[in-house]
Amino acid sequence: MGPAASHGWGLVFAADPGQSALEQTVIWRPEWDPRVVILGPVAAGDSAVLPPSSRWPVVTDLLLSSLGWHGDVILQGVRHRLFAPATPGRAAPLWTEPSVPRLPPDALARGRAAATLALIEALGPDPGGPPGRSPPDRPVRGGGPGTDGRRVRAPRRHRLALSVRALDARADGASYRDLARGLFGADRIAEAAWKTESLRDQTIRLVRTGRALSRGGFQTLLGAPADI
Repeated sequence: MGPAASHGWGLVFAADPGQSALEQTVIWRPEWDPRVVILGPVAAGDSAVLPPSSRWPVVTDLLLSSLGWHGDVILQGVRHRLFAPATPGRAAPLWTEPSVPRLPPDALARGRAAATLALIEALGPDPGGPPGRSPPDRPVRGGGPGTDGRRVRAPRRHRLALSVRALDARADGASYRDLARGLFGADRIAEAAWKTESLRDQTIRLVRTGRALSRGGFQTLLGAPADI
């Protein structure tokens, strides 16, 4: 997946489709992912001021993109995703100083508010132990799709993977019959009865699902209000 394609799918950086999100760092654009807490500089009158990250456990998966800084922090066994726009003249993320969560009034506001509140509550008097350490002996939660860490069930995950494969192959010019052979095996495709073959309809539906995903339907996997 090249840079242009990754941006079309809502990704900041290209991801390897052969690996799961548990095997690689997948960074979604902050406007697509309600789990991301967007941080801004402190202004007069702000009350929900977060302490600088020197008082947090270590921020992991720290990356700088053309959009700004991306990072994760694990507090009390929960992974919190952070984003701060790049600031001219600054060589470090904004959260190294006191910062304030910002909630754009968009369709993801409810989910983003929940993620923001969770971060504020976690950064209480004891945000997870001494600086530079994350809480021991606790499973990390919050890495799955959706604002509440829900996982996509295996059958649906398999179907979504087939849909993306079908979409890519179709974009490369493959016929529906060739798609069916590649997805389900040539031995299952009857040459003479292709037009009435049930796998033909299933293949067409997979391509349609892939198109819907690429046009924003993937937001449902992140907890956003889209329909696939």
